[in-house]
Amino acid sequence: MNFDFATFYADWAVILPECFLFVWGAFIVAWATGKRDENPGGSGVFAIATLIGVLITAAWVAITPDGSAFGNTFVFDRMADVFKEIVLGTVMLTVISSIGTVGRFRAHRGEYYGLLLMSTVGMMLMISATELLTLYVSLELSTIVLYALAAYDKTNRKSAEA
Repeated sequence: MNFDFATFYADWAVILPECFLFVWGAFIVAWATGKRDENPGGSGVFAIATLIGVLITAAWVAITPDGSAFGNTFVFDRMADVFKEIVLGTVMLTVISSIGTVGRFRAHRGEYYGLLLMSTVGMMLMISATELLTLYVSLELSTIVLYALAAYDKTNRKSAEA
């Protein structure tokens, strides 16, 4: 089996926005865990900056020609690019609108944004998935985080039932 660096790079360059979002989402969770008593708005602003960086990265990947990667398990075309940008825009609006609301949480305020970004990674992978296994893993990545977010506000009785 011969290793082709060009194919290896081309495959990973296609999922660069998802990788970028995953790494910075994990960084936000780690950073917010260390800064528990700080203002949660800092995590929200950092999440917005991350989403802007992912939009720029997605626009850079969008100029590549249509095709597939990782043995046809991941497709990239114009329709996938449009839907990814719709998801990123929606999540950006969610982060902007939730900055004031997250401030009322007593604990784990910054982790909210990291969980939201991890769910976005799953949604973006789901958009480009072509095989059932890839679709299933991306769906699980998105929904498990959303289950955690449904029960995030522990002081609210309705949230505790979730």
